[in-house]
Amino acid sequence: MKKQSAAFTREQALNYAAGLCARCEQCENDIRRKLAARQLPAADLEHVISWLFDHDFLNDERFARAFARDKARFNRWGRVKIRMHLTAHKLPPEAIAAGLAAIDGQEYLQGLKALARQLGRTADLSVYEERMKLARWLAARGFEPPLAIKMTEELRREAETADTEP
Repeated sequence: MKKQSAAFTREQALNYAAGLCARCEQCENDIRRKLAARQLPAADLEHVISWLFDHDFLNDERFARAFARDKARFNRWGRVKIRMHLTAHKLPPEAIAAGLAAIDGQEYLQGLKALARQLGRTADLSVYEERMKLARWLAARGFEPPLAIKMTEELRREAETADTEP
């Protein structure tokens, strides 16, 4: 069970929230949730949020871009899963679009290919069911289903040409 914290004053909340934002990108929803957990009165919470936006500690588009780039690069998530998580952060549609646009297309495809090869090593890609299993796995990681199917077909062709070469 979590221990309840004592209520913050406006000044303490401002310092706490600014410190969080200075360490790493935060979105408005996360800061609101963290300050509400500290029992900050609603009027003070609104003051702190507006101060953070005014002083550029909070920027939802900047958060969305950083989140999308990091999840695509390090976690190898697809755009569908990233969009879902950005929506869960209650970001506006413009911020979500900016975040998805920040994903490098070439790096995105390389990540997809690396993931497909990772599971494809243990699958017989000449069998339709195995290819569809791989495509479903890639789709579950958030990659667009047509792109996942295209990648499995590409890996199948690569495997066939590797088998026929002397």
